[in-house]
Amino acid sequence: MLLAALGRLRIEGPADVLLGYLPDLDLDVRTPPLAAGHGPAAIAALGEGLTPDGSREPTRPAPRS
Repeated sequence: MLLAALGRLRIEGPADVLLGYLPDLDLDVRTPPLAAGHGPAAIAALGEGLTPDGSREPTRPAPRS
């Protein structure tokens, strides 16, 4: 695994490379459907971490004290 913080990377020789990114929930996930006229409930139905009121719900349970 290589971190995005590495910046540029050059791979020489044969390799299988899988690229990915962590989307910004507001910019990449919430804003486009809201701009297209979809409501908060439709956006929340897209998946974990998206609530109808726009708040962020934790993706992991909080640690027990």
